[in-house]
Amino acid sequence: MENDALLAFSEGRISKEQAIDALDLHDYAQLLIALGERGLQLPRLPEEQIAEMQKTFVRLLKEARRERALHDHRS
Repeated sequence: MENDALLAFSEGRISKEQAIDALDLHDYAQLLIALGERGLQLPRLPEEQIAEMQKTFVRLLKEARRERALHDHRS
């Protein structure tokens, strides 16, 4: 797995902790350096997880705006 750990991490198939362990690295910084040396990208979150995070952000933003409007109206 050692040779494939960087690729697996880059593709999001294993966690950074698994990659660090498989490659016997000291920390995340060393993992980032190893990725760069191989020309590999950092993994991205799955699109559905990004979409869910966006929905949550929009909901929270709307709630904050409503709270602000109520506060401003009372002042």
